[in-house]
Amino acid sequence: MLCPKCNSVNKDGAKFCKTCGAPLNAQKSLVHDDLAKNSPINSNKTKNSNKNILIIAVTAIICVVIVAGTFVYLNANSSSNNVVNDTGDSVNESPSDSSEENSNVKATSAVSKLSINSGSISTGSSLSAKTYCTVNVGSEHSGEKVKISVLYSRDGSNLNSAKIVSKVVDSDGNVEVVSADSFKYYPDKAIITIYDGNGNEEDTLSVTLNTKEGTQYF
Repeated sequence: MLCPKCNSVNKDGAKFCKTCGAPLNAQKSLVHDDLAKNSPINSNKTKNSNKNILIIAVTAIICVVIVAGTFVYLNANSSSNNVVNDTGDSVNESPSDSSEENSNVKATSAVSKLSINSGSISTGSSLSAKTYCTVNVGSEHSGEKVKISVLYSRDGSNLNSAKIVSKVVDSDGNVEVVSADSFKYYPDKAIITIYDGNGNEEDTLSVTLNTKEGTQYF
Protein backbone atom coordinates (compact mmCIF):
# COMPACT_ATOMS: atom_id res chain seq x y z
CA MET A 1 0.00 0.00 0.00
CA LEU A 2 1.43 3.37 -1.00
CA CYS A 3 1.40 6.32 1.34
CA PRO A 4 -0.57 9.15 -0.21
CA LYS A 5 1.79 11.66 1.38
CA CYS A 6 5.31 10.33 0.81
CA ASN A 7 4.64 7.45 -1.57
CA SER A 8 6.41 5.01 0.72
CA VAL A 9 5.50 1.33 0.40
CA ASN A 10 3.70 0.00 3.47
CA LYS A 11 2.19 -3.35 4.36
CA ASP A 12 -1.39 -4.04 3.43
CA GLY A 13 -3.66 -3.27 6.35
CA ALA A 14 -1.29 -0.77 7.92
CA LYS A 15 -3.04 2.18 9.52
CA PHE A 16 -0.13 4.65 9.42
CA CYS A 17 2.82 5.17 7.06
CA LYS A 18 6.01 3.74 8.45
CA THR A 19 8.00 6.63 6.98
CA CYS A 20 5.97 9.78 7.59
CA GLY A 21 3.27 8.50 9.93
CA ALA A 22 0.42 9.67 7.74
CA PRO A 23 -2.83 7.70 8.21
CA LEU A 24 -3.52 5.15 5.50
CA ASN A 25 -7.26 4.41 6.14
CA ALA A 26 -8.53 7.23 3.92
CA GLN A 27 -6.51 5.99 0.99
CA LYS A 28 -7.90 2.50 1.48
CA SER A 29 -11.43 3.87 1.68
CA LEU A 30 -10.98 5.87 -1.53
CA VAL A 31 -9.63 2.86 -3.37
CA HIS A 32 -12.47 0.68 -2.05
CA ASP A 33 -15.12 3.20 -3.14
CA ASP A 34 -13.60 3.50 -6.60
CA LEU A 35 -13.57 -0.26 -7.02
CA ALA A 36 -17.21 -0.45 -5.85
CA LYS A 37 -18.32 2.11 -8.41
CA ASN A 38 -16.62 0.29 -11.25
CA SER A 39 -17.66 -3.19 -10.18
CA PRO A 40 -19.53 -5.40 -12.72
CA ILE A 41 -22.52 -5.70 -10.33
CA ASN A 42 -23.20 -1.94 -10.22
CA SER A 43 -22.64 -1.68 -13.98
CA ASN A 44 -25.24 -4.37 -14.60
CA LYS A 45 -27.71 -2.62 -12.29
CA THR A 46 -27.37 0.61 -14.30
CA LYS A 47 -27.90 -1.21 -17.58
CA ASN A 48 -30.99 -3.00 -16.25
CA SER A 49 -32.44 0.28 -15.00
CA ASN A 50 -31.99 1.94 -18.41
CA LYS A 51 -33.54 -1.09 -20.10
CA ASN A 52 -36.63 -0.93 -17.85
CA ILE A 53 -37.10 2.78 -18.59
CA LEU A 54 -36.94 2.07 -22.34
CA ILE A 55 -39.55 -0.73 -22.07
CA ILE A 56 -41.92 1.52 -20.10
CA ALA A 57 -41.55 4.31 -22.65
CA VAL A 58 -42.24 1.99 -25.62
CA THR A 59 -45.29 0.50 -23.83
CA ALA A 60 -46.70 3.97 -23.17
CA ILE A 61 -46.30 4.96 -26.84
CA ILE A 62 -48.10 1.78 -28.01
CA CYS A 63 -51.01 2.47 -25.62
CA VAL A 64 -51.37 6.04 -26.93
CA VAL A 65 -51.41 4.81 -30.54
CA ILE A 66 -54.09 2.19 -29.76
CA VAL A 67 -56.34 4.70 -27.97
CA ALA A 68 -55.99 7.25 -30.77
CA GLY A 69 -56.79 4.64 -33.43
CA THR A 70 -59.90 3.49 -31.55
CA PHE A 71 -61.15 7.07 -31.25
CA VAL A 72 -60.69 7.73 -34.98
CA TYR A 73 -62.49 4.48 -35.88
CA LEU A 74 -65.49 5.21 -33.64
CA ASN A 75 -65.73 8.79 -34.90
CA ALA A 76 -65.69 7.61 -38.54
CA ASN A 77 -68.50 5.11 -37.88
CA SER A 78 -70.57 7.75 -36.13
CA SER A 79 -70.19 10.12 -39.10
CA SER A 80 -71.24 7.41 -41.58
CA ASN A 81 -74.56 6.97 -39.74
CA ASN A 82 -75.47 10.63 -40.16
CA VAL A 83 -77.20 12.20 -43.16
CA VAL A 84 -77.61 15.87 -44.00
CA ASN A 85 -81.05 17.29 -44.60
CA ASP A 86 -81.99 20.18 -46.86
CA THR A 87 -81.22 22.74 -44.15
CA GLY A 88 -77.68 21.43 -43.67
CA ASP A 89 -78.40 19.92 -40.24
CA SER A 90 -77.01 16.52 -39.40
CA VAL A 91 -79.69 13.93 -38.82
CA ASN A 92 -78.96 10.48 -37.40
CA GLU A 93 -80.62 7.76 -39.40
CA SER A 94 -80.92 4.48 -37.59
CA PRO A 95 -82.81 1.30 -38.57
CA SER A 96 -85.46 2.04 -35.93
CA ASP A 97 -86.07 5.50 -37.46
CA SER A 98 -86.49 3.97 -40.93
CA SER A 99 -88.96 1.40 -39.62
CA GLU A 100 -91.00 4.11 -37.94
CA GLU A 101 -91.03 6.19 -41.12
CA ASN A 102 -92.19 3.21 -43.21
CA SER A 103 -94.91 2.54 -40.65
CA ASN A 104 -96.15 6.12 -40.96
CA VAL A 105 -96.20 5.87 -44.76
CA LYS A 106 -98.26 2.68 -44.62
CA ALA A 107 -100.70 4.26 -42.17
CA THR A 108 -101.09 7.31 -44.40
CA SER A 109 -101.67 5.12 -47.45
CA ALA A 110 -104.38 3.21 -45.60
CA VAL A 111 -106.18 6.43 -44.64
CA SER A 112 -105.90 7.95 -48.12
CA LYS A 113 -107.46 4.98 -49.93
CA LEU A 114 -110.50 6.07 -51.92
CA SER A 115 -113.78 4.34 -51.28
CA ILE A 116 -117.35 4.90 -52.50
CA ASN A 117 -119.33 5.87 -49.41
CA SER A 118 -122.63 6.91 -50.96
CA GLY A 119 -124.08 8.77 -53.93
CA SER A 120 -126.96 9.33 -56.25
CA ILE A 121 -127.94 8.86 -59.91
CA SER A 122 -130.38 11.21 -61.66
CA THR A 123 -132.16 10.52 -64.97
CA GLY A 124 -134.31 12.90 -67.03
CA SER A 125 -137.64 12.32 -68.73
CA SER A 126 -136.70 13.40 -72.27
CA LEU A 127 -134.52 11.59 -74.79
CA SER A 128 -132.10 14.52 -74.74
CA ALA A 129 -131.59 14.38 -70.99
CA LYS A 130 -128.24 13.15 -69.77
CA THR A 131 -127.68 11.02 -66.69
CA TYR A 132 -125.86 12.47 -63.66
CA CYS A 133 -123.93 10.41 -61.14
CA THR A 134 -122.61 11.85 -57.89
CA VAL A 135 -120.25 9.80 -55.68
CA ASN A 136 -119.07 10.68 -52.17
CA VAL A 137 -115.53 9.56 -51.28
CA GLY A 138 -115.16 11.55 -48.05
CA SER A 139 -114.29 15.17 -47.31
CA GLU A 140 -110.74 14.12 -46.27
CA HIS A 141 -110.05 13.75 -50.02
CA SER A 142 -111.21 17.27 -50.81
CA GLY A 143 -109.09 18.83 -53.57
CA GLU A 144 -107.58 15.52 -54.69
CA LYS A 145 -107.45 14.61 -58.37
CA VAL A 146 -109.25 11.34 -59.07
CA LYS A 147 -110.61 9.41 -62.03
CA ILE A 148 -114.03 7.83 -62.34
CA SER A 149 -116.06 5.74 -64.77
CA VAL A 150 -119.77 4.77 -64.75
CA LEU A 151 -121.07 1.92 -66.90
CA TYR A 152 -124.84 2.02 -67.43
CA SER A 153 -126.81 -0.97 -68.71
CA ARG A 154 -130.38 -2.12 -69.31
CA ASP A 155 -131.41 -5.79 -69.36
CA GLY A 156 -127.73 -6.82 -69.60
CA SER A 157 -126.92 -4.53 -72.54
CA ASN A 158 -124.50 -1.66 -72.08
CA LEU A 159 -125.84 1.83 -72.74
CA ASN A 160 -122.44 3.57 -72.88
CA SER A 161 -118.70 2.83 -73.12
CA ALA A 162 -117.87 3.83 -69.50
CA LYS A 163 -115.11 6.24 -70.43
CA ILE A 164 -112.71 7.09 -67.59
CA VAL A 165 -112.69 10.83 -66.87
CA SER A 166 -110.56 12.97 -64.54
CA LYS A 167 -112.22 14.94 -61.75
CA VAL A 168 -111.37 16.91 -58.61
CA VAL A 169 -113.07 16.05 -55.31
CA ASP A 170 -115.11 19.02 -54.06
CA SER A 171 -115.09 20.42 -50.49
CA ASP A 172 -117.85 18.00 -49.43
CA GLY A 173 -115.95 14.98 -50.75
CA ASN A 174 -118.20 14.56 -53.80
CA VAL A 175 -117.29 13.67 -57.38
CA GLU A 176 -119.86 14.30 -60.14
CA VAL A 177 -119.76 12.82 -63.63
CA VAL A 178 -122.27 13.35 -66.46
CA SER A 179 -122.95 10.81 -69.19
CA ALA A 180 -121.48 11.80 -72.56
CA ASP A 181 -124.78 11.12 -74.30
CA SER A 182 -128.44 10.75 -73.39
CA PHE A 183 -129.86 7.22 -73.23
CA LYS A 184 -132.80 5.84 -75.17
CA TYR A 185 -133.77 3.68 -72.19
CA TYR A 186 -133.66 4.20 -68.47
CA PRO A 187 -130.75 2.20 -67.04
CA ASP A 188 -131.47 -0.57 -64.55
CA LYS A 189 -127.86 -0.97 -63.43
CA ALA A 190 -124.76 1.19 -62.98
CA ILE A 191 -121.24 0.00 -62.22
CA ILE A 192 -119.19 2.82 -60.66
CA THR A 193 -115.38 2.58 -60.43
CA ILE A 194 -113.17 5.14 -58.71
CA TYR A 195 -109.42 5.50 -59.37
CA ASP A 196 -106.66 7.57 -57.82
CA GLY A 197 -104.96 10.34 -59.78
CA ASN A 198 -102.52 7.84 -61.31
CA GLY A 199 -105.30 5.62 -62.65
CA ASN A 200 -105.00 2.88 -60.02
CA GLU A 201 -108.37 1.33 -59.21
CA GLU A 202 -109.38 2.04 -55.60
CA ASP A 203 -113.03 0.94 -55.30
CA THR A 204 -115.98 -0.23 -57.39
CA LEU A 205 -119.72 -0.49 -56.70
CA SER A 206 -122.62 -2.05 -58.59
CA VAL A 207 -125.92 -0.14 -58.16
CA THR A 208 -129.34 -1.49 -59.10
CA LEU A 209 -131.74 1.18 -60.42
CA ASN A 210 -135.46 1.52 -61.01
CA THR A 211 -136.23 2.14 -64.66
CA LYS A 212 -137.79 5.57 -64.21
CA GLU A 213 -136.91 9.21 -64.16
CA GLY A 214 -135.73 11.07 -61.09
CA THR A 215 -132.94 10.82 -58.52
CA GLN A 216 -132.11 7.53 -56.86
CA TYR A 217 -129.72 7.24 -53.90
CA PHE A 218 -127.35 4.46 -52.93
